[in-house]
Amino acid sequence: MNEPLSADVVVIGSGIVGALVAQRLALQGASVLILESGPRVGRDRLVANFRNSPRKSDFMSPYPFSAWSPHPVYQPMDNDYLVQAGPYPYKAEYIRIVGGTTWHWAAQAWRVLPNDLRIHSL
Repeated sequence: MNEPLSADVVVIGSGIVGALVAQRLALQGASVLILESGPRVGRDRLVANFRNSPRKSDFMSPYPFSAWSPHPVYQPMDNDYLVQAGPYPYKAEYIRIVGGTTWHWAAQAWRVLPNDLRIHSL
């Protein structure tokens, strides 16, 4: 990475949104550079990591830790926006590798709440 790079647009993150934005811009003729903080990891390595992990309930265990780009641990504070009930509350996290959280679907498909339709006025 010693040679200078240039592009019309720089997209930060290669997850689903970054990838879709980069594709759309490239199809419109723009030169696009995607920056990702994590490493490129093959599916075979991730499958082996999962098989060898003693923490099968931790969906982050197969993904390698990178000291230069640690996975943030996101634990939502109670703000009455997202109410999680049941014996296993879901703690959303995201992955810092090439492809981002497209590597797994974390079952986050939240329903629209009334305040979502009032964002501008709120």
